[in-house]
Amino acid sequence: YRRSSGAVGLLADQNTRRNPRRTAATASALMIGVALVSMMSVLGASMKATVDQAISRDVIADFVIASAVGNVPFSPSIATSIADIDGVQSVTRVRSASMTVNGERKTVLGLDTATFPEVARTRLQVGRWSDLTPQAIAISNEMSESANMPLGSAWDVVYAGQKTRLTITVVYLKDAVVTSDYVLSLGGFDALGVPPSERALYVVAAPGADNVAVQRSADRVLVDLPTVTAQNQTQLADAQHAQIDRLLSIVYALLGLAVIIAILGIVNTLALSVVERTRELGLLRAVGMARTQVRTMVRLESVTIAVLGAVLGVVLGLAFGIAIRSSLREDGLEVLAIPGWQLAFFVVVAAAVGVAAAVIPGRRAAKVDILR
Repeated sequence: YRRSSGAVGLLADQNTRRNPRRTAATASALMIGVALVSMMSVLGASMKATVDQAISRDVIADFVIASAVGNVPFSPSIATSIADIDGVQSVTRVRSASMTVNGERKTVLGLDTATFPEVARTRLQVGRWSDLTPQAIAISNEMSESANMPLGSAWDVVYAGQKTRLTITVVYLKDAVVTSDYVLSLGGFDALGVPPSERALYVVAAPGADNVAVQRSADRVLVDLPTVTAQNQTQLADAQHAQIDRLLSIVYALLGLAVIIAILGIVNTLALSVVERTRELGLLRAVGMARTQVRTMVRLESVTIAVLGAVLGVVLGLAFGIAIRSSLREDGLEVLAIPGWQLAFFVVVAAAVGVAAAVIPGRRAAKVDILR
C-alpha cells in the first residue's frame, strides 16, 4: 500500500492496525466461512480425483450400461440386443439383490464369472472367479477379517424365505466395480430363485471397432429406456463428478450465507471506524486530502480485512481438508487433490468483496463536512 498509494496507503495501513482486536474479530468471521468452503473444495477435488483413478484402474470395459437413476434394474433382454451390435466383442452381466447373509440384510452382487475378468481388474486375495460355483460365495477381505470367516467357511444366505448354506471360495478387494461385500455367480442367483434383471452391463468393443459407432448403436437400443444410458469411461467419470458437484453446490450455498454475514461485518466495522474518526477525516480534508483519496483509504482498509480473513481461511481450510482426507483414506478417499486455482480464486473474490464492502462507508467518509 505504501508503494502503490503513498500517504493514503500509509494511513490505511495504520488505521487497520489501530484496533487489532476489532480487525481480527471482523476478519475471523470471513476466515471461518472461507475455511469451510476451502475444506469442502479440497474434499470435492479429492473425491473427483479418486473417482478418476478408480475408474481408470478398475474398469477395463469400453462402455458401462446402467440406470442413471440409482441402481434401478432393467430387462435382461437388453444384454442380448447389445451383444448383437456389430463391433461388440462381449457383454458381461452384473446383477444385485437384497439378501440376508449371516443374519444381516445386505446387497449381494451376481457376476458373470466367465467374462468378468475381461471387464474389470478386481483384485483377488484368495481363489479365482472360476471357483465361484452356484454353491459358493465370495466375500471382501474386509468382511473376511472383521467376521473372522476364512476360506472354506460356510455362511447361511436367506432369499425369499429360503435358507441356503454357501461356502466361501473367493476373497477379493472391493473396488469401483465390485462395491458389495458379497458376490455370487449368476448360477448362484438362479439357484436361489432371484428374478433375472440387470444392474449393469459391461461392454467390450471388438479390436479395431469404431467405439463411437458402437456407442451410437447402443443408444439406439436404449432409446425406449430414457433412464438407462451407455457411457464410456470418460462419461462415467463425468457422471460421478456431476453428483459430487451437486452435493458441493448445496454446501456452498449454505456457506455462502456465512460469507454474506461476514461481509456485513466488514461494512459495519468500517462504518463504525468512520464515525469514530470524524475529527481526523475533517483534518485530513482540511490539509488537502481529496474525497477520492478518502474513499481509496477506506477501500484499502476493507481489502486488508477481507484478504486477511480469506488467506487465513484458505490456509486453515487446506489443513482441515488434508486432515479429513487422510482420516478417510481407509474408507476409499485415496487421492489428495489440491484445487490451487480455486483456492486462489477465493482470495481474489475476497479482495473484490472488500472493495464492494467499502462503497457505503467510503462514500460516507468522503462526504464528512470539514467544519463539522
